[in-house]
Amino acid sequence: EAPLVNYAAVARLKLPILELMYRRFRVFLADPAHAEDQRGRSFRAFIERGGEALARCVEFDAVSLTLQESTGSLPGWREWPPELRDPANPALARLLEGAAERIGFLNYLQWQAALQLEFAAVAARNAGMAIGLYRDLAVGPADDGAATWSDQELIASGVSVGAPPDMLNRQGQNWGTPPWNPRVLERREFRPFAALLAANMQCAGALRIDHVMALTRLFWIPAGMKGADGDYVRNPLESLAGIVALESERNRCMVIGEDLGAVPDGLRERLHELGFLSYRVQIFERHWQGDGSFKRPWEYPAQALATVATHDMPTIAEYWRGGDIGRRAALGLYPEPGMREQEEARRAAERPGILALLGELGLSPADTSDTGQITEALHTAIAKTNSMLAVVQLDDLLGEVEPVNIPGTYLEYPNWRRKLSRSIEEIEGDPRLARLAEIMRNAGRA
Repeated sequence: EAPLVNYAAVARLKLPILELMYRRFRVFLADPAHAEDQRGRSFRAFIERGGEALARCVEFDAVSLTLQESTGSLPGWREWPPELRDPANPALARLLEGAAERIGFLNYLQWQAALQLEFAAVAARNAGMAIGLYRDLAVGPADDGAATWSDQELIASGVSVGAPPDMLNRQGQNWGTPPWNPRVLERREFRPFAALLAANMQCAGALRIDHVMALTRLFWIPAGMKGADGDYVRNPLESLAGIVALESERNRCMVIGEDLGAVPDGLRERLHELGFLSYRVQIFERHWQGDGSFKRPWEYPAQALATVATHDMPTIAEYWRGGDIGRRAALGLYPEPGMREQEEARRAAERPGILALLGELGLSPADTSDTGQITEALHTAIAKTNSMLAVVQLDDLLGEVEPVNIPGTYLEYPNWRRKLSRSIEEIEGDPRLARLAEIMRNAGRA
């Protein structure tokens, strides 16, 4: 009944059960009659395909769990004993000498996760989803996670990436993830990037690349400084974008580039030429060089994904009422006097503009204070766009108020922990979903 997911508590409940499952699996395979069982072959093949990357990942997890047992905490690798921070240090091998059972178990968990992803992809296709799963590639890894520990040469140390001040966050953003060193990446002929793409395109018909501007530049922030204190570092666009196009073709996976925020001149046009889909968010699609009015559905580009809002924005219910402004003020995200008032003035001007768009399209809500009616009208408009894809967020259809994520926050807000307010069974019978499905079908969207 708790409103937030407690990931640590869930892990404590699940791990003992998963360990029992693994032990049973090992006993099963130890029986000579099952030596060539299909599941055993699948498990061994998975480990072989995973190679060094998988081996390093499970070694990292094994060390983390071992240290947790001895210290009671789960520190990032930068806080480990010095001799364990280097994967090549003989001390690591000594620590893991007696950990074969744990290594096997961790490989088993990775295998089970991969199988579940495969089953989900098959279920999606069998349910009639032509594209199937739509996956998301983050802008970077956790600073203290397995990826950075495993390949420290590839990581630029002493910096993290983020974004300069913008309308989503007035004091800039520090995402706490380190960038790759572009010189090391180029020296390795971009193989790590190709491998990353291939892995994330598995079981997917579409991949969204978060902050696609990283293909040409990233905003680097020195350690200990704020988001507004960084600067841009160039990346080799043609090489990186070409690899994306190649892996997209190899894996039969379309690519959506999240091109919001400060987009360099010419980038959208070049990515369009390479076949990327643009990412168009209704609230941001306006005639910025003219009267500021919201764009009509026929003004959206065809080679794009269109959506009303995103997981980085307030829900429609909170946006329409302006509750997100007070929330951001309470979190200290307006660093200068008057910023909140400016945001409130902008929002007050946006609502009439949205209503004017809906009125022009014959979608005016009977009650403009009813966020459910506003949500349905906005999605009807987005369904009518020229864009190849139109997507919806379950949060908005269910009328959720609290955001699932607030960019630029970490400890200030419980990002990615807020649960849906309804159970799966309740959602299945919610008439709003049936209405939206009909709206999409009527607009020619399967």
